Amino acid sequence: AVAVPLLLAGCGGGGPAGNPAAPGTGAGSVTLSVTWPAPPEGMQPQLIPQLSQRIEVTITDVAGEQVLVEDTIQRPDAEPWTVQRTYEGVPTSDDALLSALAYPGREPTGEEVAQARGAMHIVIPCAGVAYPLEGEAGDPIELVLASTVVEVRVRPDPATVAVGMTREMTATARNAEGQTVLVPGFDWSTSNDNATVDAEGVVTGAAMGSCEVTATETESGVSGSATVDVICNPPQIGQTALATDPDPMTAAGGTATIGALITDDRGVASATVIVTKPDESTEEVPMELTAGDATSGTWSAVYDLPANETAQAQQYSFSVTATDTDDCSPEPADAGSVTVPRPPVISGTVTGFLVNPEQTDPWPHVVVRVQETGQWTRTGDDGTFSFLVPPNATYTVTAGKKQHTVYHPPEGSHTVPVGTEDVSGVDFVLTPTPFAMGAGRAHGFVLDGSGNPVEAVTVEADGFSDTTDANGEYAIELTPETYTFTPSGGGYSFDPTSREADVAAGALTHVEDFTATGGS
Repeated sequence: AVAVPLLLAGCGGGGPAGNPAAPGTGAGSVTLSVTWPAPPEGMQPQLIPQLSQRIEVTITDVAGEQVLVEDTIQRPDAEPWTVQRTYEGVPTSDDALLSALAYPGREPTGEEVAQARGAMHIVIPCAGVAYPLEGEAGDPIELVLASTVVEVRVRPDPATVAVGMTREMTATARNAEGQTVLVPGFDWSTSNDNATVDAEGVVTGAAMGSCEVTATETESGVSGSATVDVICNPPQIGQTALATDPDPMTAAGGTATIGALITDDRGVASATVIVTKPDESTEEVPMELTAGDATSGTWSAVYDLPANETAQAQQYSFSVTATDTDDCSPEPADAGSVTVPRPPVISGTVTGFLVNPEQTDPWPHVVVRVQETGQWTRTGDDGTFSFLVPPNATYTVTAGKKQHTVYHPPEGSHTVPVGTEDVSGVDFVLTPTPFAMGAGRAHGFVLDGSGNPVEAVTVEADGFSDTTDANGEYAIELTPETYTFTPSGGGYSFDPTSREADVAAGALTHVEDFTATGGS
């Protein structure tokens, strides 16, 4: 504020100093004293009115709309920071408007916005001392220049800043007309500890959340605020690497080592490998810091890749994420994928003959086994079979019908070395066991609900019977006619409980499977 005391003395003719002669019955003199506050020690003048370089003073007779005094007062350059002006020959007035506007420039530009203003009505008596219109003669005149600031705008609003990062905010002071008022600065504050702000309006994110950043214009006390959202400043993940052992990968599986360079000035608290499995499920594997430190270091993890026992290649995909000490995490970064190939296949065909060795045919329903793995299958209608087996091993593959009833000898075998590639042509030609004169044979299988053979089940065919072997197979030599086959024993229930089949002379009849459940 600027105190502008006005003193009026004397009475006589003439016009005001620096103005044309003014008509009137009398005149006096007005002494104007203007004092600027001293600037802060060691600083250039600033703030309203400290920042103001000049004051435009006008005294106008209200009734006659006559300008009685019009003057510019420049800011002093040194102590005592006071300027005193005396205006001689000022016309008297029963109601004169004293007004003052403070501006930032020493010379008018026509585009300036007043930083402070003040106005009051005064009485200028003849040969007396001016006093407030609403006062009494002898009362001092004190005109206070008030700031023209009515609004402070803080921008941007809203603003975002990452944890540990900075964002510069700006504040502008405006008058009632929306014009920007030149002010020296603002006092800055925040509503909570999610962010801090310095004297220049630079905001630093401290913790995720939101706060209000407020700028208060230092002379007027007018404030404005903006919302600042403090967001994640996630760790940076780069230089991801993926290596397998063995390389290249085989169906036997192995290990995948996943690495990444992770940086975060605030410190990485933990890192994780996200494994996407062939069935699209995921698994998280913790990583360890293996080089550097928590602000910039290499993290790694080892994942065990299981053997592939399926008929399709199995793909495992890896991505890396991290969490810093602010509990802030980035989107996972791709680290590559590994394909575990399907196992190699052993395949072949089983053929046989009933009468002429030169006329062999594919034989369905022949049991084929891999001794080392215990795998069990039956040939299809075309006599073929196949097994998925672990790579890099040697296997014994056997094939044969039930002893004494179909083939003699009952089974043949092959020793099959397998690497990582498929092995085909593992073929069998089985020698038939002669039929009894005029007889035929029937054979079939008893399996559990998973398709595994069930041993030691008795299957009866109208008084004739056989017991299933380790392959779940039974075989009965019968005279030609229609028979009912009924399984029993072992505490099992069977589905169906019986089957009918026609047996022909010199032929091998296949009876459809029985399914056994329960058991003792």
